Amino acid sequence: MDICLARDRLLKLALEMEQNIGASVMQRDSLLIEAVLKNAEIDIPEDAVFTGSLAHLDVMKEIVEARADALGEVLHQRDALKPHFAAQEIRAYTGAYDFGHTSPDWENVYRLGLPGLLERLKKAQTDAAEAEEKEYCAAGVRVWSAALESVERMAKKAHVLGKIDMASGLLALSQRPPESLFEAMQLCFLYYDLQQNVERSLVRTLGRLDRLLYPYWKRDLEKGTLTEASADALIDAFLRAWDERRITANAPFTVGGSFGETGACVNALSYRLLARHVALGLPNVKVHILYTENTPRDFLKIAFCGIREGSNSIVFLNDQRVIRSLSALGMAYEDACRYDVVGCYEPSAKGEVPCSCNGRVNLARAVERAMADCLEKQEEELSFDLLLERFYRHVADFCYGSMALVDAWEEKLSLLHSSPFFSATFDHCIEKRSDVYAGNGAKYHNSSINLVGLATAVDSLLAIRKAVLEDRIFTLAEFSLILQSNWQGNEALRQRILKKYPKYGAGDPDADRIAQETVRRAAECVNRKPNRKGGIYRLGAFSIDWRIGFGRRMGASADGRLAGEPLSKNLCASTGASRDGVTAEILSIASLDGNAMPNGSVLDLVLHSSSVKGEVGLEALEATLRAYVGQGGMAIQYSVLNAEELREAQLRPEAYQNLQVRVCGWNARFVSLSRVEQDEFILRSEH
Repeated sequence: MDICLARDRLLKLALEMEQNIGASVMQRDSLLIEAVLKNAEIDIPEDAVFTGSLAHLDVMKEIVEARADALGEVLHQRDALKPHFAAQEIRAYTGAYDFGHTSPDWENVYRLGLPGLLERLKKAQTDAAEAEEKEYCAAGVRVWSAALESVERMAKKAHVLGKIDMASGLLALSQRPPESLFEAMQLCFLYYDLQQNVERSLVRTLGRLDRLLYPYWKRDLEKGTLTEASADALIDAFLRAWDERRITANAPFTVGGSFGETGACVNALSYRLLARHVALGLPNVKVHILYTENTPRDFLKIAFCGIREGSNSIVFLNDQRVIRSLSALGMAYEDACRYDVVGCYEPSAKGEVPCSCNGRVNLARAVERAMADCLEKQEEELSFDLLLERFYRHVADFCYGSMALVDAWEEKLSLLHSSPFFSATFDHCIEKRSDVYAGNGAKYHNSSINLVGLATAVDSLLAIRKAVLEDRIFTLAEFSLILQSNWQGNEALRQRILKKYPKYGAGDPDADRIAQETVRRAAECVNRKPNRKGGIYRLGAFSIDWRIGFGRRMGASADGRLAGEPLSKNLCASTGASRDGVTAEILSIASLDGNAMPNGSVLDLVLHSSSVKGEVGLEALEATLRAYVGQGGMAIQYSVLNAEELREAQLRPEAYQNLQVRVCGWNARFVSLSRVEQDEFILRSEH
């Protein structure tokens, strides 16, 4: 096939294939990927250590988006879906497909290597009986054969450029699994590029690197091919290479965890990976630490020392809580124990495709709808119980609406995308001879709904109760008009609500009960409900940056929030609301049922730098972690900030280019954030 290397010609070819080939998505995708791999130009930068890269690998992204645009036009015309798309437009709830949160079976990638994955597909092809099975295997063999050819081409170019170690490793990996730490690291980059950048099923974890790389690290030290110093230098090069890629939302890897066993949950490489990450201070690589009661204190000290010095790209997950929540979803215990963490803090069992960011439910909008209901039904005497019941009803309606949108998209996945690289790593896909997306071949192919704006919603309900029903400052109708005017002429009232009224995240038992009931009701609607792929739904409660877009579409809310401002973050108290300190916030958030949120939830804890100084400060940090986990919390991440320094960074951004903050689930440079986001960090650091 004569293909010009220029990207626009390659894209033109892809579009022609879409229009002219009467074949399945698997066949079309495999032909396109094969063409890309065989013809894309190889680039090896002068400072590259492990691998080079292939040019023009964004073609599949545009093809999938074009397919989705075409399908979206069809879905928007369905009468049954029109109300749901209208609700999505105002961000009451949303729902779509998710090809962006995956964890390949990294154990199989390292154990089999690229050639082993190909040979496994060839054997499956020999055993295939049905036409669809043969089609899946043929597509996989085609792309994996092309992938090995591209690795060989990369090895030859590296040799020509005098990069002998790189060339030798690449050539070896085109023929067998890795045998050294250097080769294992090369394989990590190679596989990532194939799935992430060629196939476009986005890889959101590098896996449990301390366990995956440990056998190679230990063997090289024992053989003497590496010393401790040269091994650390190799780890540094590996982490720097990932950091330099500046991957959206950072490149995450995981250390620790029990695998369901008792005893030690870290190994010697866990220490080295964490220590080198902290020492390097890399903003674009993040670490998931799977915490158990057996996690050594000296290991935690490394993490907290780093956090205290500005390494904010660390999140702790409660290992046992994660395992219990996945098991409660019906996943086999051994699969739950071998989970990975995809994206920010979403657990994914072994053999699972969690699709952890399908749908979102705007809890603040549910409060707004509940107020409107109570105003419309004036024949019923307004009570707080009535308001709450209307709110819970809309939460349920929003959950069902979000699932309806997700279902509409996911029943058509076979028309949108296939995953020959990703699928080949899953044992279940090989056994079924079926693609993850085009054939629902994974062992667990699940979907997700996430709650957004929990604190905004709870605080708004409490404000209505106090102002309208208890203090009787005005009627619900009058309060509604104040919100419609965006608090114009009522700033004193707004400040009183912000500073004096009860808030979620401050240890208030009524606020905690409303939050608990909100999560419980949503979980009843979502968890273990069947999706259109033969899997189930899982509920999460994290907002990441969705809260900004959702807030931008909303007017003022009863908690004192102005129109257009972001909703509350993740499970946290609203900014400035945690007036009774860290302990109260921890107890409020940890009181929520972790099993009800198996898709992930997190507490963002912002501490002032003065509160964590010295050994006492480190002990205090560890105490917050133990307290949160001990109460059943799932995930917690820290930002140690200084309001004065942040204000100075606003005034002189050129002098603070390296100042990092934790934005929901990833690191970002403070000076790169919007003024609204910067001001929020300043306020949180003050409180």
